[in-house]
Amino acid sequence: MEQVVIYNGSIISFRQNLFGAENRGFRYGDGLFETIRVMNGEPCFFNKHFQRLLKGSEFLYLSDNKDFTEAKLYNQIKLLLAENQ
Repeated sequence: MEQVVIYNGSIISFRQNLFGAENRGFRYGDGLFETIRVMNGEPCFFNKHFQRLLKGSEFLYLSDNKDFTEAKLYNQIKLLLAENQ
């Protein structure tokens, strides 16, 4: 099975080009990521990871996205775990 990612709310192949040279992260090298360990199908310490993502997004002035919620991110992680087994 081919591995997938969620990009702008859509499940796509991890091989697909995600952005072009006009992307701010590509041009300036700024970005935000979090590595989350998963045990028995559950993300470990998820709340702490989410809080760290919020702080990082505020620092980078990315905090105006009201659609970024703890529940939505958790559900997307669970969906990706199921899709990428």
